[in-house]
Amino acid sequence: MMSPKSSSSPSRSAASPGASPRLRKPVTTPTTDQILYAQPASVHFGGFELERTTQQRIRVHNNSAKSVRLRYIFPTGKKGFRATFVSVDRPSFVSAGLSEEILVSFTPPAGFQYYYDCIQVRCEEVAYGSSTDVIRSGSTLIPLHAYPMVNEISFPTRMDFGVVPRGTCARRQVAITCSVPVEFEYELRVTKPHPAFTIFPLTGSISPRGEARIELEFRPTIYATANSELELHISQLGFVPRVCMLAGSSSSTAGDATVEVVEQKHRSPVSPPSEGKTRRQSETQKKASKASTPGNGANTRSRDTTQEEPQFDGDEEEKGLEKVRGVEIPRDLNSVTSVNFVLNQKPGKLKPKDLKKAIASNRALRQQQREEQEKLASGTTPNDFYQRQVLPT
Repeated sequence: MMSPKSSSSPSRSAASPGASPRLRKPVTTPTTDQILYAQPASVHFGGFELERTTQQRIRVHNNSAKSVRLRYIFPTGKKGFRATFVSVDRPSFVSAGLSEEILVSFTPPAGFQYYYDCIQVRCEEVAYGSSTDVIRSGSTLIPLHAYPMVNEISFPTRMDFGVVPRGTCARRQVAITCSVPVEFEYELRVTKPHPAFTIFPLTGSISPRGEARIELEFRPTIYATANSELELHISQLGFVPRVCMLAGSSSSTAGDATVEVVEQKHRSPVSPPSEGKTRRQSETQKKASKASTPGNGANTRSRDTTQEEPQFDGDEEEKGLEKVRGVEIPRDLNSVTSVNFVLNQKPGKLKPKDLKKAIASNRALRQQQREEQEKLASGTTPNDFYQRQVLPT
């Protein structure tokens, strides 16, 4: 008589819900012992507006292998929260693996402040073939939160101070605004510090419907590129920290560029360099137009003008270049064009512009030598021609 009882005990343990292979275990739940779970686990009404109703939906899932009966305790509505069933004809039982949907609405009863309430859910697992025998029961709590939020913060993700001369300081300002009549505290955490960057204040508060200004300074002490990283935290539920990358550099040519800018500002407006350049270009154009007209020596003049015309442009461009081991380096290397200009050069190889100048000068020299040879071949020199015109026969 004892053997059947002893043999039946393992079968009961194997049929328990914890060891049943038919048990449906959702991936999103952290534990598998719960009979039911809510999705989402908590409801947040962040950034609400006065005299405006906001709604969200909750699903209560049956996590057991049998049908369960759900019983709810909804908020009373004194704190602004109300809950109803989405389906009017709700069943008395929720089958295994299925869920029931609830609609939660919130209307702020007073001003901007923090509100809290909850929904209590109890479940009863009913025995097979019966509507009253309860095998086991469980419960869960769904918290409801409502709180004001700071408006969408325009905090930069990257801030570049550019090239700053060594020993000088570059400043930037960032404003954090608040559009609700509630005071929020903020904190700046420097996750990647650098001695060249200074941020202040690191902590403070944002006044109601006001703003808080943050100042950032970059003061380089060596010729190098500096990087830093900081995070913005605000005392608000569910706030995601904002990350900002700081970058700045300093070079030996940064001081020269600053001096040039200052000199251009203090130059007299009577004779700017642009006027002289335009005047020379206009004179060159006039010479070219005269040389293009038919007459004596038209072809020679046109060659001379085309040879002389790019000389002014080359002089103007070469003022901003510096030759280092046969490579021309511009003073300003802050643009992609300047960097490509340096990388595409080869020592000892002429640029297309210089090659054109060399070809034009060689052609002019050959033309001059050809004319001199023709004069020598004809047997007349400029002195003989002068004597024939002046001296009497």
